[in-house]
Amino acid sequence: TEAPESEATATPAPTAAPTAAPTAAPTVDPNAPTVSVNNVTAKAGEEVTVTVSVANNPGIVSMMLDVAYDGIFEIVKVEDTAVFPGVMHSDDFELNPYRLCWANDTIPENLYTNGDFVDITFKVADNAADGVYPITLSYDNDEWFIYDVDLVTVDFATVAGSITIGEVAQP
Repeated sequence: TEAPESEATATPAPTAAPTAAPTAAPTVDPNAPTVSVNNVTAKAGEEVTVTVSVANNPGIVSMMLDVAYDGIFEIVKVEDTAVFPGVMHSDDFELNPYRLCWANDTIPENLYTNGDFVDITFKVADNAADGVYPITLSYDNDEWFIYDVDLVTVDFATVAGSITIGEVAQP
């Protein structure tokens, strides 16, 4: 995991050059606690939704995640799936990275929920170039972003997703 280097700010320009084709996903232990974003396809000017999911949750009470994305995207909606209580996501859709937060630090036992946690809908810029744009997740356990009922930090592997714009050659 990587620690955010500074406070989240609005990012009006692209933050990463798109790749011409999808790249192979990193290998993650299939039994490791994992938080991931799916891969989706859209066209310039459309709205598109990505899903943030959790797998192999070993038991936590609170989680904060930063979702970073290219400046050609604008968040228009964040819908929590209500499978994990304590939703406190940022209400500032211009933040990049955008902060997701579930805080349940007063409950008496860990939550072991897995599955789709939140859907984030982006508006793709009308002039978006064809390519594959990463949607990345990060957290900083030096700042207690993910922890359990005993106030012990819990590490999760993060798997980036992507939004593919237009026609992109497959590997």
